[in-house]
Amino acid sequence: MSDLGGSNFASGALGAGVNQAVQKELSKLKNKPDVWQWASAVVGAAAAKAAGGDATSGASVAASGTKNNELSDIILHPITVAEGFVDGVKNGGIETAEAFADIIAHPIDTLNGLKELVADIYNDPTLVQKIGADALAGIQQRIDTITNGSAYETGEELGRLAVDVGLMFVDVGLATKLVEKVPTFSRATEALSDMRAAERAAQEAKIAEEVAAAEKAAQEAAQEAERLAQEAKAAEEAQRIAEAKAAEEAAEAQRIADAKAAEEAAEAQRIADAKVAEEAAETQKVADAKAAEASSKANLDYITTSGVKLEATPGKTTSVLGTFKADTKNILDELGNVKSTDFGPRDGGFNLLNTPDELYKTSEQFWNQYNKPWLDNVIERKDVIILATKPTADALYRINIDTGVKELSGFGKEYNYLLDHGYKFDSSTMQMVPKN
Repeated sequence: MSDLGGSNFASGALGAGVNQAVQKELSKLKNKPDVWQWASAVVGAAAAKAAGGDATSGASVAASGTKNNELSDIILHPITVAEGFVDGVKNGGIETAEAFADIIAHPIDTLNGLKELVADIYNDPTLVQKIGADALAGIQQRIDTITNGSAYETGEELGRLAVDVGLMFVDVGLATKLVEKVPTFSRATEALSDMRAAERAAQEAKIAEEVAAAEKAAQEAAQEAERLAQEAKAAEEAQRIAEAKAAEEAAEAQRIADAKAAEEAAEAQRIADAKVAEEAAETQKVADAKAAEASSKANLDYITTSGVKLEATPGKTTSVLGTFKADTKNILDELGNVKSTDFGPRDGGFNLLNTPDELYKTSEQFWNQYNKPWLDNVIERKDVIILATKPTADALYRINIDTGVKELSGFGKEYNYLLDHGYKFDSSTMQMVPKN
C-alpha cells in the first residue's frame, strides 16, 4: 500500500512506528476491525504530517502494519481496504485508481469532508436544485453506511462512491466546490474532467464522422435518385407514347363497337317498343271497348245512397260522382269494373273514373294527372252529372290518417271543382247543373 502514496519510505516508517506505539489504545477496537484499520491509517497520516513527511505513505503503511501485525487472526485473507477501493474505482468505470490515491490515503478526512459538503449544499437551494435532492440523499446514505460491511466491502464502496461523487460534481460544473471542501478529490476531479472531455471529444468526433458519412450517403443517394429520375422520365415518356397510341386505337375500336351496339340496340328497342306499343294499343283497345260496352247500359239496378235512380240520358254522356266506399265501388262492380284511361264520351251510357290501380301514387299526383283531366272532359262535353252520394260534410271531408288534419276527400275535390267552374248542386235531381 505504500506504493499508492508515492513510496516515501521515511514517512511510511514514521507512520508505522507511531502506529505501534498507540496499538494499546487501538486494540480496544478489535471488535470492529474495519474501524481499527481506518483509525490506524489516520494515526499514520497524522504522525507523518507531524514529522513533516508524506501523509499518504504514512497512512498506507500504518494501515498495512495494523493488518499484518494485529489483525491476522481476525481478518479473513489479505483483502484490504485499499484492494477493495481499487476494485471499487474500476467497477465505477475508471481503468486506474492512481488519480484517487489521495482519497484512500485519507479516507476519514474524505468522508468527513463529504458530510460537510452535503450539509453545506442542503443550505443552498440553488445547489440542491442543480445536483438534485435525491442524489444528495443517496450520497448521505452511502456515507452513513459505508463501514457496515467487511474491510474489502468498505474500501470497494468508498471507491465507487469516490467515482460517483466525482462524476456528479464534474457533470454539473461543481468540481471546484467539491475540491474546496474535500481537497483529496483534487487529482480525481482533474482526471474525471479530462475523461469527460475525452468522452465529449470522442462523441463529437463520432457525430462528425456520422454526419460526414450521412452527407456522403445523401450525396450518393441524390446522384442515384437523379439517375433513376432520368431513367424514370424516359420510361414515363415511352409509356406515355405507348399509352396514347393504345388509347387512340382503343377509342377507335370502342367507337366502332359502340356505334354498332347502339345501332343494334336502337333497332332492338324500336322493334320492342313497336311490339309493346302494339300490344298496349290492343290491350287499351280491348279495355276501352269493354269500358264502352259496360258503360252503354242505360239503366243500373244499384240503388244509390243519395236515392237518385241511375238512368243514362240518350245522346249524352252521364257522368256519376260519389264516394268510392259508399257508392261508386258498387256502381263499377255492376258495370264490370273495367279499368281504363279513356276519358272520351259515353253517349247514352255512364262515365265513371276507374283507372288502373298502379297509376295512383299520391292523392295530389292522382288529382293532377287523372282526376282533374277527367273532370275537364266532363265539363267540356257538358255531361249530365249525377251525384250518387249526397254532398254532406262527412262525404266531402275526411281525416288524414297521417297528419290527423281534416281535408277534402276525392269526392269533395270533385264537388268543389265543379262549383268553381260554374256548376251548382240541384238537390231535387241530385245533379250538378250549370248556374246559368
